[in-house]
Amino acid sequence: GRTHQLRVHLAAAGAPILGGSCVDGGRVTFGDSGGRVHSLATDTGKLAWEKAADVGGPVEASPILVGSVLYGGTVNRICWGLKASDGSPVWKEAPGDRDNHGGFTRPPLFVDGKLIFPAEGAPYAYQFTTAAPLR
Repeated sequence: GRTHQLRVHLAAAGAPILGGSCVDGGRVTFGDSGGRVHSLATDTGKLAWEKAADVGGPVEASPILVGSVLYGGTVNRICWGLKASDGSPVWKEAPGDRDNHGGFTRPPLFVDGKLIFPAEGAPYAYQFTTAAPLR
């Protein structure tokens, strides 16, 4: 059944899954501690993307879907955006001093047209239309 297929694909991820998931549009999307994001079809449990998306660091928080883009962050302070349809990267940025602040271990927020990435030390906010840092 679906539960068995989901377990098989989770095991095939190859790295522990430490955070939550985003469920929307017939897919469940989640990151792993190896720095990859996976998307599975909720009706079959099969991979929805041809390959996992590499985001450059461990993912402990759930991604969020804004329009057609999944946004998330990594433990080593990389913010990323992936096309929900195929996992291709659309945006990536490493804000601030990555050595002196904690990483992104909580899901980003989308409020009043801004993406906010909560982080230990200082949250980072980005304008949604351009993904440019707010100053």
